[in-house]
Amino acid sequence: MDGRTDPHISLIVPAHNEEGNITALFEQMAETFAGSGYSYQVVFVDDGSTDGTFKEMDAIASRANLPCKVTALSFSRNFGKEAAMLAGLRNATGDFCGFIDADLQQAPADFGIVDSDRPDNFPIVIDVF
Repeated sequence: MDGRTDPHISLIVPAHNEEGNITALFEQMAETFAGSGYSYQVVFVDDGSTDGTFKEMDAIASRANLPCKVTALSFSRNFGKEAAMLAGLRNATGDFCGFIDADLQQAPADFGIVDSDRPDNFPIVIDVF
């Protein structure tokens, strides 16, 4: 690490009724980024779930000795994935942001960051703020 306070990468995770996947996804992200040399942040956004999705997110965010900064946000009702993504962006502090769904259909390793020399080697930039 380079002593910076803001993370290199913010991973934004919009979720709706994904209680059973949150912990597994977080563990996959931690494994993927371990030893990469990149600091990262996870921004979980619960989009009005009716199960224990936010409880799982909050439990992770409350853990001691986390490998990264974790933020858990919760909507009062379902506003849709795009609103959850925007809330995640507004709370992201990394130089780069990536989105990953909480349903485990994408692997965190798909970001390719561990094999890249720099995070700006990502193949796609959707927007620059």
